[in-house]
Amino acid sequence: MLQCVILRRLPSAFSMSESLIALSLLFVASGATAFFSTGLVTRAAEQIGLVYRPDERKLHTTATPRLGGLAIIFAFAFPLLLTSANSHAQALVSKNLS
Repeated sequence: MLQCVILRRLPSAFSMSESLIALSLLFVASGATAFFSTGLVTRAAEQIGLVYRPDERKLHTTATPRLGGLAIIFAFAFPLLLTSANSHAQALVSKNLS
């Protein structure tokens, strides 16, 4: 009886590979979003003037943008929006989280 319960709870190889592909794509999308949004946010911060200027009180040797956290938020939120728009990916992610 115990073997029967264990076998029913184990995912099949096909669903496991589907989950791995979906989660890998989310990881890649998050990395790509972070890479591109960092450049965009850096340029926007420099144009707006939201940068730390080096002086005797600061450790920075070059101007450093203040909006770095915005790129991290984009890198986290954009793949989640992609997931929520695709019902199949949403089902796979919610299955892995529960």
